[in-house]
Amino acid sequence: MRYSDDREPQGTAGIPVLEVMRKSGITNAVIVVTRYFGGILLGTGGLVRAYTAAAKMAIDSAELAVLKHFFVYSLNVNYHDYQKVMQSMNAKNVKIEETDFADSIKLKFLCSEDDYDSVIGEITDITSEKSAVEKIGEKFDFINL
Repeated sequence: MRYSDDREPQGTAGIPVLEVMRKSGITNAVIVVTRYFGGILLGTGGLVRAYTAAAKMAIDSAELAVLKHFFVYSLNVNYHDYQKVMQSMNAKNVKIEETDFADSIKLKFLCSEDDYDSVIGEITDITSEKSAVEKIGEKFDFINL
């Protein structure tokens, strides 16, 4: 953890922002507050309130996400089963990366190792074992909270 008061009185900028982050439970993040001097002297209490409020607004308006390890899979599915497969994947928070509509529909999707058995089991049931899932790689990606 690091912070900077960047020429503000000591303890009036960085520490209040850091405390807001600690209380929110956010890690691996950066909050930058830019304050333009408008001719009004806030005093140390006013600076602490201003930086605290700015950090809270940033966190409240941000889309929070988690970086997670995924395996990348490819799946060919026929048009008849496509809607049911998509409903199943959406219910299990599978992340679709690409969809290619041709003679059949080719999906490239991300799935965590923990969810693999459940996701593939449902796909197998929905497609009556007609669609094969192929592992094509792995990557880290974000999931919005």
